[in-house]
Amino acid sequence: MAARWWMAVLVALTLLPGAAGGQGRPVALVASGSRSGGDRNFFRHYVIAPLEVVSEDCGEFLEPAEFSKFSLVVWLRSAPRKFTPEQAAAMKGYLEGGGRVLMTNGAIYSAFDRSLKEFPWLGAQSWGYSSAGYRAEALDPANALLGEVGADAPEAVRWLTAPHALNAFRGVSLLGKAGAWATLGYIEIGKGRLYFSGYGPYEERDLVSQNSVMQSYRNIVRDANPLSERDEAAALLKAAAPGRRVALWRREWSGATEQRLLWSPAGPRPGETLTAIEFASVRNETDTAFLCVQSVEDIPSARVTAEPLKRPDGTPSGGGGR
Repeated sequence: MAARWWMAVLVALTLLPGAAGGQGRPVALVASGSRSGGDRNFFRHYVIAPLEVVSEDCGEFLEPAEFSKFSLVVWLRSAPRKFTPEQAAAMKGYLEGGGRVLMTNGAIYSAFDRSLKEFPWLGAQSWGYSSAGYRAEALDPANALLGEVGADAPEAVRWLTAPHALNAFRGVSLLGKAGAWATLGYIEIGKGRLYFSGYGPYEERDLVSQNSVMQSYRNIVRDANPLSERDEAAALLKAAAPGRRVALWRREWSGATEQRLLWSPAGPRPGETLTAIEFASVRNETDTAFLCVQSVEDIPSARVTAEPLKRPDGTPSGGGGR
């Protein structure tokens, strides 16, 4: 029986502006500890991808001297070691210059200390842990950072209790106990902002509670105005295919959500653009090639024309094609 060779070509069309117009920078994802991989993956999947912004996985530690490369540094779970005085000063300088940092759970404790009296700029007397949990309530439900979180809804009682809090917090407490502690809040430091959350992303929650927590993170990320996928793709397209209105490129995707495939970076790197598609199959099954078509102009649709596969000598394969 003759082998039947088929090729399914899936084309992703991304509409891009002519050039990157924003001044945003990526979001840094840092996490240390037993669940750190889950923290970063959950944050990327449920926070970064829906917002269509660019992030960089920085592993378990990021030198504070490198914070300036990012619009927002998200430090999840914990730090593997305490900051040196120089590192603490570098983080403070980044914040004073307009940077933003989100630290969750035990990140502040492990990077600084349980007592925060030596670091008054962090805005709290101490970091706290409670095995029974801190039973928080919405203290500022009208704040934009709680938009669509539903922290004042009856069902919020299922997730509002958190294991970590900042005691005697002097910043803006969004969730917590008035005059006592905050499980979610922020403090202005110079031109920048430090956020704290006692709610880790990689925790066992029902879907409603999970979305509420992730929405609080999405609001924080959006507030930092990071680099968008659209702007990153436009800049990469301009560099990889100068003078071309449409570029075709091929690379395996880096992940997926329920709605779409994800590519990182969001545009072609040098050497990835194509002028023709070559596809070879030696198996008696369907093969799939994922290709990206990107345009420098907003266009409503794209048309793909295909013809049957051919053997190396140019004759039809005999099994058809599509």
